Amino acid sequence: MANFVISELQNANSYCEGTKIYANSLTAAKGRATKEQVFQNTYLKIESESGDLLSIKYNADAGGRWHDSE
Repeated sequence: MANFVISELQNANSYCEGTKIYANSLTAAKGRATKEQVFQNTYLKIESESGDLLSIKYNADAGGRWHDSE
């Protein structure tokens, strides 16, 4: 189990307090973030507990894809 922080943002430059979750993998965290999306045309962001960006999904409701950071 790892700690992740998921956030739903209005645009790439906005800030929102994230929700801390526990998941077995980044893939599991992505699935949970997608299921918990509330609004349309938003960005979903997954960070590590220390604040490092792990993955972001643009235009989440229009079939957007996750983009992992290197």
